[in-house]
Amino acid sequence: MAQKQFSLVEAIRTGFQTTFRHFGFIFLSLLSYGLLLSLISVVFRFFSQYFAHLLRPDMLAMPTFKSVLGLAKSSLEKTIAMIGKMNSFGLMKFLLVPILVFAVFWIVGFLIKTGLGVGLVRISFDLYDTGESRVSRMFSQFRLLGSYIVAGLVSSLLTLCLMLVVAILVSPFYAISKGLAMSLFAVLILLSGSFLGAKMSFFVYLIVDKNLSGIAAIKESFHIITRGNAWKLVGTMLSFVLIGVTIFFLASSLFVLAIALKAFPVAMISLLVLFFLVVILAGMILVPAAYFMWISIYRKLA
Repeated sequence: MAQKQFSLVEAIRTGFQTTFRHFGFIFLSLLSYGLLLSLISVVFRFFSQYFAHLLRPDMLAMPTFKSVLGLAKSSLEKTIAMIGKMNSFGLMKFLLVPILVFAVFWIVGFLIKTGLGVGLVRISFDLYDTGESRVSRMFSQFRLLGSYIVAGLVSSLLTLCLMLVVAILVSPFYAISKGLAMSLFAVLILLSGSFLGAKMSFFVYLIVDKNLSGIAAIKESFHIITRGNAWKLVGTMLSFVLIGVTIFFLASSLFVLAIALKAFPVAMISLLVLFFLVVILAGMILVPAAYFMWISIYRKLA
């Protein structure tokens, strides 16, 4: 069976062309996504404060590291005195309630945000394959959350194992030179990490497109989709990152110019506003372009 190939230049061009062709709908989708995340953040902040205060009347602020330590309303000295008077149950409630409230709301928020993110991948497939989609499709992929989370955990575990192996390999050089060992570690992690990342880069697309389990998606991405193309995929990622860095570097010249014109407030503010608009617009182009670029490669290799 002949090895499947793709063109780096064609993939990048397809990513940007598809983005510009559907930019209006993409803008609407990203705006909806951003508003939903903001709404979720506000709602969860309110309810986390409400339940934390309901369970812990002495705590007024949203559970944070400070509130876990009891610094939301009282000084450190008063908190220490308060803890000294507590029994075991009171101390457990004092420490665990804010942590548990925060953990529950964080997990629920994470699941919702992740489900919406997978929904954006579904919309990207729709636009690439058929040229049309609906914003409501963003909510259609929550059933795949389990597979996505499993695949994410497996990829994280493999990455940690890779880091451990590299650390073991460079450890003999640590006795010779700390600088040499750290340099070798950085180079090996960069090369091997990029390779591993490329091998696993299609698991979310396989989950959405073929409804595979997390483990099956990782296996197919690793052994079938990227076979013989891993380093070419690394080159594609680096090329796209270079395009993004170049755009943001050019945009930063507006910021530098604005600082240079601080003696002219109107000109400085205008340039700063223009800088932020360019950065936002660039992000709204680069992010979907990356999705479409990767989908075009996926369609060539799958």
